[in-house]
Amino acid sequence: MSHISSNSDLSTAKAEAKNRLVQWLEQQGPPDYRTTVEQNGAFVRITRELDKKRLSEVSDEVIGEWMKECLEWLKSEKREKEEWISLQDGNIEGQSVTDRCVGTLLGVFIGDVLGAPVEGRDHEWIKEDFTCAEGIKYIIPGKHMGVDYLGYRYGMYTDDTLMTLALAQVLAREKGVVDAIKCATHYAQFWKTNPIEHGLPDTAKDVLEVTSLFSYKKKKKE
Repeated sequence: MSHISSNSDLSTAKAEAKNRLVQWLEQQGPPDYRTTVEQNGAFVRITRELDKKRLSEVSDEVIGEWMKECLEWLKSEKREKEEWISLQDGNIEGQSVTDRCVGTLLGVFIGDVLGAPVEGRDHEWIKEDFTCAEGIKYIIPGKHMGVDYLGYRYGMYTDDTLMTLALAQVLAREKGVVDAIKCATHYAQFWKTNPIEHGLPDTAKDVLEVTSLFSYKKKKKE
């Protein structure tokens, strides 16, 4: 069996694999991640705005306002009422399933944005490097996901948020049933949208490596 003899050969094989995947995804039709849940307010507007441009083109003041809007939405008068969530005989009452789903997605988004610069770091490292012993309360000037080439991008969500939205989309369409093939399709669609902007999971990288290598070896054998 032939093997990849150079980085150039591997790059070519990767490009071919990517092109085939992109063509296949285009045939499936792009999923609309942001219509997963109705009435999702600030989350939809902010993620759409972020997707329109590189975050470096958005001022810190604007990002701060977006985050404030999200937090205010969560703390709105409607959601401070006693019927927000009440437990009676083991049943959750008072708030719609839609609102609870939206709250969950917003929680993932806000936690992802605040925590991305310190992902994988222990408490002592965070306290020493960011002087935030009281915890992460504001957007901090950390390298995005600790990756040098991504630079200092304040307030950018990562693949964690997008993958959560992709999974939520599948659950909504399949009425709560997890379909592995459809999940994989949505995850691949996310990868197509430009992983450099939002990060790329290690598993996705491994899949691309294996796919490219298999494709290259098969082609050489033929």
